Amino acid sequence: MNRVLNYFLNRIKKYKLEVQSTENKLKILNDGLQKKVQYAIEEAKQKDRKILEQGKLARIGSMISMIAHQWRQPLTELSGILMELETATRFKKVDENHILTAIEKSDNMIQFMSNTIDDFRNFYKPDKMKEDFLVSDSCKSAINIINASLKNFDIKLNINIQNDKKIYAYPTEFAQVILNILSNAKDVLVEKNIKNPKIDLNIDSKGVLSIITIKDNAGGIDKKNQELIFDPYFSTKDSSKGTGLGLYISKLIIERNMGGELSVYNDDEGVIFKIVIAG
Repeated sequence: MNRVLNYFLNRIKKYKLEVQSTENKLKILNDGLQKKVQYAIEEAKQKDRKILEQGKLARIGSMISMIAHQWRQPLTELSGILMELETATRFKKVDENHILTAIEKSDNMIQFMSNTIDDFRNFYKPDKMKEDFLVSDSCKSAINIINASLKNFDIKLNINIQNDKKIYAYPTEFAQVILNILSNAKDVLVEKNIKNPKIDLNIDSKGVLSIITIKDNAGGIDKKNQELIFDPYFSTKDSSKGTGLGLYISKLIIERNMGGELSVYNDDEGVIFKIVIAG
């Protein structure tokens, strides 16, 4: 009897040791997996940070280009004022009223150029906290930045506000997404040399959802590229004209930062980018 009991006790002890050994191995494996997962998460975060930094550099380049378009007209007007003054002086037809008028016009042009720099500087300030804002106001901020560039290429921008509403999000980041999509539409319209180029921006709402669509008439995106359009570094533009980060960052902003959805599809005329976000 004792021999049988001892046999079972030894077997139980052996099983316990085997279970303990297996548990230790699983613990070591689990610890290793946790470290690998943590490393992968950190690596992904670093990659996202690098992509966002590269995106910022790309936006700076784009910003400089748009400032140039904004300044072109006032600089031309300033040049005209100076030429007019020079001609009047040479022919001794200048008087005090002529000079004061020229100074006032010049001051207005310089103030406009100064305000342009302030608009761009404020536009690219990061949002620290969410706030309530009208969708149309954020869209107008983006339009103010790119409008001169659109006019320079004779691109017509049609704005249709059906139902406007406030959403609780980051207004500057939202405006940057709108600007990026408008800028992409402008680039493809120019690149394809589209006759009568146009962009339609539509703002609507259904219940708690705000729906924004931006459509161009540039012919649309190839089906093979539609699934790749939001991938980092993917671009249909020449490498000197695009980094392939703009739409990737835009999707991160709308979907990760604001809990919305950014999608793309074609219609008969061109491509449509659709933003759906809850108020």
